[in-house]
Amino acid sequence: MFRFVLLFSVVAVINVQSTPVDQCTYESGPLPISTDIEGCSSLPCIVPQYQDAVIHMAFRARNDIKSMRTYETVFFPPGPPYGYPLIENAETCNFLRNAKCPIQQDDIVHYTLKVPLHPSFPKGSKFALEFKIEDSERLSPVACIRVRFNIVDPVPVLD
Repeated sequence: MFRFVLLFSVVAVINVQSTPVDQCTYESGPLPISTDIEGCSSLPCIVPQYQDAVIHMAFRARNDIKSMRTYETVFFPPGPPYGYPLIENAETCNFLRNAKCPIQQDDIVHYTLKVPLHPSFPKGSKFALEFKIEDSERLSPVACIRVRFNIVDPVPVLD
């Protein structure tokens, strides 16, 4: 039974649409098995102003993990990088789709991160975000991605 579940999980991961993402340069950590950013098939991701970015990731636990947190770092050139609080979205275990924490070594975990892009990011903004998932107990990286974004006109609201 375990082999069937493992095989099914691997096949499901392989069949997922994947958005190309970059390796983190500021933080460290392995790339996930797959990353799918809703509405984004190539970088930079084009996101309408005031809209959230939704990122689906699949990653393999390299060891047993009791809890995880997700950290975001913003890169607005030419300024220095700065941490951006994800608030309740930082609690990685609350957004796992196929598992609950604690997770076991070698589990393939599916995770969805909803990233509120701050309303102060003006139209025309070009920036990068790094998302690092960290094992809260070991303080070691589980996965890390770097994504480039361009903010465009907001989607009109129809009355």
